[in-house]
Amino acid sequence: MAEPLPSESFRRLHPVTFLQKLVVSLPGLIVLILPLFRSADKEPRIALFFAGLYALVVAPLMLAHYLRFRYRITPEEIIIESGVLTRRVRSIPVERIHSVQIERKLLSRLTNTAGVRIETAGSGAAEGELDLVSLDEAHRIRRVVQEYQRSRPAVSAPADLVQRRHAAHGAAARTPGARRVLGLLPHQLAAHAAL
Repeated sequence: MAEPLPSESFRRLHPVTFLQKLVVSLPGLIVLILPLFRSADKEPRIALFFAGLYALVVAPLMLAHYLRFRYRITPEEIIIESGVLTRRVRSIPVERIHSVQIERKLLSRLTNTAGVRIETAGSGAAEGELDLVSLDEAHRIRRVVQEYQRSRPAVSAPADLVQRRHAAHGAAARTPGARRVLGLLPHQLAAHAAL
């Protein structure tokens, strides 16, 4: 049996997440300071101003995003809270979870971390994503969700409801081939009649 996560405590992403976001944003910083290296005759103040603005605004926003992102798993749902200026709370019911995917890109393999994608039945995209957590935590999340799903009582239709449905539709609806005429289904019969 998987050791359940305490439902009272929220967890954060791995600290490498903040460093990854900084590394991914470096090309933007390079574009800002590139004019400093291209020509010596132009005034570098504008490029330095934007580079400084980048360092004073973007890096703290990334840190705030890292600090404000947290998640919690309960027997009923996974709760993901995120957002710096606008707070978003995502609640994913455990019974709707179709799969918990563990993704390991290059940086993840180097740092022994993994991304976790939570997908629900009927949705084309991931309902929830945890950028980087430790590899052990990723496997633990998957195990805990599976354990919570197994421990939930199965919902089944009462026997009398099933019997009433069969009675309402009659014996012909339950008998395979009852709607066939001359061995053809209605749409096939209509196609033959049109010929």
